[in-house]
Amino acid sequence: MKKKIILSCSVVMVSFLLGAHSHLSAETMEGLDEDTVNVNITDNSTSSSEISHSSDATSPSSSETISSNQSQLPSESTSEEASSEEEINTVPSVDEASKISDSSSKDTTTAQQEATSEKKEYITVYRLYNKRNMEHLYTTDKNEMTTLLKIMNSDWKYEGGAWMSPKTAGASVYRVYNPKSGEHLYTKDSYEAKVLSSKHGWKNEGRKFFSDNSGISVYRLFNAQAGIGAHFVTRDAYEKKVLTSKGWKYEGIAWKSSNTPLVVDYTPPKTPVPPKPHAKSPVYFSQLNSRWSRVPLNNSTVGVSGCVPTSLAMIFKGSYGMNVDPGTVAIRANGISHQSFGLSGKDLLNTVKAYGRSVEQISSQNRAITLLKSGYPLVFYINVGIRHAVVVYGYNNGTVNVFDPYNRQFYPSGRASLTSIWNKPSADPMDWDAGRPVFAVK
Repeated sequence: MKKKIILSCSVVMVSFLLGAHSHLSAETMEGLDEDTVNVNITDNSTSSSEISHSSDATSPSSSETISSNQSQLPSESTSEEASSEEEINTVPSVDEASKISDSSSKDTTTAQQEATSEKKEYITVYRLYNKRNMEHLYTTDKNEMTTLLKIMNSDWKYEGGAWMSPKTAGASVYRVYNPKSGEHLYTKDSYEAKVLSSKHGWKNEGRKFFSDNSGISVYRLFNAQAGIGAHFVTRDAYEKKVLTSKGWKYEGIAWKSSNTPLVVDYTPPKTPVPPKPHAKSPVYFSQLNSRWSRVPLNNSTVGVSGCVPTSLAMIFKGSYGMNVDPGTVAIRANGISHQSFGLSGKDLLNTVKAYGRSVEQISSQNRAITLLKSGYPLVFYINVGIRHAVVVYGYNNGTVNVFDPYNRQFYPSGRASLTSIWNKPSADPMDWDAGRPVFAVK
């Protein structure tokens, strides 16, 4: 029995060695006798006592045993193959691998999308400048900019992008507006905005953009002498330095702009320019000027009641280049008028015609607007507590230039809304003797 076990082991080991050392030639293998093989095998796998019995391997019983053991080998191999198959089957198939790859790709894409959705977004804050009142306007609203820039002969000028601001997060920056002066003020201080709007007549226009948590500082400066544009903000440290050297007071850091590249994606429209005026702008004369204030006008003087001849002199001289002044016009009118004090509507018509110009009496505000846009100067007889006459010229979004001959006493700024002038005509009947006392001199 012991021999059978040893021989079976020998056969198995021979099979192993033949597989492991297949590089030995067939001739070499044939040159080895059975005993040598058995000895070599048992040298590697058995004790010396077992080797002494290996010479009986040629006996029939031993042969049968070997055959019997050899017949059992395939079953062991099949078991090993089955085990090997089980291990191989743990590796995914091509389809399964593809699904895993797709799933992994989807997970990666989802992660990237989530990262993108969490990425901070920014918006551009633009800057406009008003060349008339020297105010700066800051806005992210492109429609607001377009509206302001498309005003006929607009005072607003586009200056480009100022800085980048967080689009949806950060501390709020408020804009408050003073309807009396037209000034805007920007502040991150909600209490300051509240006080200005609740106690000082300012209108809180709400949040206009955000301050970043960190980034480039935006500075605020103040100059009481600057008028409407007294408050100013800038991100430009050099601009801040220049202004402070010229008397502006540095009020500190107003908020933070985003430290991200400036993106300018707005193309400003062309500001419409009115057609070439039919007449130039009038020049200014004061009826109180000592050179003609004592010139007689009916039963009075130019200085006392000469607002109409002084208004006509401003138009004749400035708009049409005629060599006149309030005194010479008053002398001409004095020979035409039959009033005791000042000139009536009909007196104006006749005086204009005496100088070779035409005149149109105006009955509607819309007609007045049309003529002003075309560049014609107009004379308005108005009521400012006393009967008075002024020259109106130009038209810009409802505002006109006013030449007040009484040393600008009633219109010191030289500007007013056309509606406000239209709505206070003279109450003196003699001024209405040619219709509503508004006249375009052509």
